[in-house]
Amino acid sequence: MDKAFAAAVTGLPAAWQEALRRLPDTIQAAVQEIRLRAGGPVTLSTPLHEYALTPDGRVLERPSSQSLCCTAAQLNDCFQALCEYSVHTHQQELRHGYISTRGGCRVGVAGTAVIENGAIVFASEPKNLIGWTEGEIVPFPPGHYYYKGRFYKFCDIAEVKEI
Repeated sequence: MDKAFAAAVTGLPAAWQEALRRLPDTIQAAVQEIRLRAGGPVTLSTPLHEYALTPDGRVLERPSSQSLCCTAAQLNDCFQALCEYSVHTHQQELRHGYISTRGGCRVGVAGTAVIENGAIVFASEPKNLIGWTEGEIVPFPPGHYYYKGRFYKFCDIAEVKEI
């Protein structure tokens, strides 16, 4: 298995790691992003294509009922594991929209944000913010990520521009 790829899958649920380890070496080497969305399929982004992952380690050209899906609880578990269960130590990075992992990967984060004194402050879950901030809790626009003070829309492979 490609070392960079192996580092990237650390922190994911064991079943997902197993499915990702079963991918052909050529796909593992080409993967630039592993995308997780609550309620959505686990997708792999390569320079030429985006694939949906199946539980048995196959890739599909587009998401289907066979795709491995990510629940909100699994997404939160992954987030906590990537932060090594210490979200507050990553607050500075999260303000810029990412987490750096020990393996050298940079993980983009989109989710709920807290605005405090005109700046965005992140936390793992809104329930963790009670008593921590007097700022406004606002949801991210769906399908967007935050980077350097601005929201950007993720590329949506299912988006239809014309019929």
